[in-house]
Amino acid sequence: MHSRQTNFYMLPEEFIEVQKFCEERNCVFILLPVKDKSKVFSDTLTGGYFRTIYLVHREFTKDIYLNWIDQQNYYLVDDRRSLVIEFVMGSIDKEKNKFERSRLYYIKAYWEDDVLVSKDLEFIKWAESIMRQFKKQFLKKGDSKVFMFTEKSLQYIDRHKPQLIQI
Repeated sequence: MHSRQTNFYMLPEEFIEVQKFCEERNCVFILLPVKDKSKVFSDTLTGGYFRTIYLVHREFTKDIYLNWIDQQNYYLVDDRRSLVIEFVMGSIDKEKNKFERSRLYYIKAYWEDDVLVSKDLEFIKWAESIMRQFKKQFLKKGDSKVFMFTEKSLQYIDRHKPQLIQI
């Protein structure tokens, strides 16, 4: 599988800024789990049960594949085939003083029956652009070589000294 990801720490109250960022770039969201195939897309990134959501450009909404999970009675996104960017919204557990990282991730190509299947070139260009713009607008390097941080998350870390969780 060929993919790209950015790992970072972002405060939950900053997620509304991510929503505005996405709206300005003609995105909709898929909140998980999906209970009804006729209601796959959302204009807001809040309200899902899971902390993983998907960003979708409006042009690519027809290229979404869902897998039915019989035991749970809901659908999940087949992100291997779908033209989506995964956004894992990190969290803070103030009682345990733990700060879980966030991530943007997308798949460029995947293997199917020993054949490498590349995703649509326009999708890849869009996803690269989103990743680049997201980093420029929100993220900066801290002391870590692997993770990036928002300015507010660095301030939070400096004040509270949480354990950084890298799930």
